[in-house]
Amino acid sequence: MPRPNHGALGLSLIACRALQFVCLIVAMSITARIISVMIDNDQQPPEPVIGILSILCFAVLYTVISVILYWDRQLPMLPTAIIDALFFIALMVSSIVLGKPLSYISCKNRSNTEFTATPAPVAQESWIVAPVAADPPTTTTITYVTETVKNAVIAATVAPGGTAQVYGTDGQLYSISAASRMVRRHSEESAMEKIVYGTWIRNASTNTCLMMKAVWGFGIALTVLFVFSVACIVFIWKQERTPRLQAKTVDDK
Repeated sequence: MPRPNHGALGLSLIACRALQFVCLIVAMSITARIISVMIDNDQQPPEPVIGILSILCFAVLYTVISVILYWDRQLPMLPTAIIDALFFIALMVSSIVLGKPLSYISCKNRSNTEFTATPAPVAQESWIVAPVAADPPTTTTITYVTETVKNAVIAATVAPGGTAQVYGTDGQLYSISAASRMVRRHSEESAMEKIVYGTWIRNASTNTCLMMKAVWGFGIALTVLFVFSVACIVFIWKQERTPRLQAKTVDDK
């Protein structure tokens, strides 16, 4: 089967798809790295970061399939233009959401330590930490108090800087950290580790800040590329449609 013959429009579309693919792969890799770092730090990735990664994954698959179908002359032009426009809208919205706090942030003079959200206790509950002075390893006793005045005592021998998992007198499993002097009940970890995107990015390390700005930049570049591909596809569709209309007019005569 001969390759598509749409002249400069066809070559422009193929070149645009190649640039889209490169930008999508790079942005997807950076975003996946950011999420991996957050998970290693026991943080729940913010929704905008997960959202942009989902869009990038679908867009990569779409660009590859569309190039294959175009090369085999089986690509429906009008539906393709509509899908490209939808990806343009999705990427534009994601870039606006990601860039709203990023545009006011400088990545210079930042700490290389990743931001850790301060755990927010469940409503009407508080943590009381009562360390016991002793030679290493240190024994830490932590009392968990609720509004029902039902106390649970958690005692563990934790080496300096180490962690331990023990069961309290209430039968719940707890994690104790000697470094942060903090205790967490496992059933509440997901609620306590949820962080807000704006707060996280304002306190992120230099590397994370630079990576997020790179993702934001690639998102802006992709919005421009998808607008360009929509224009190319629409003109190719009109180019293919014109001979068919002329042939139909001749047949009617």
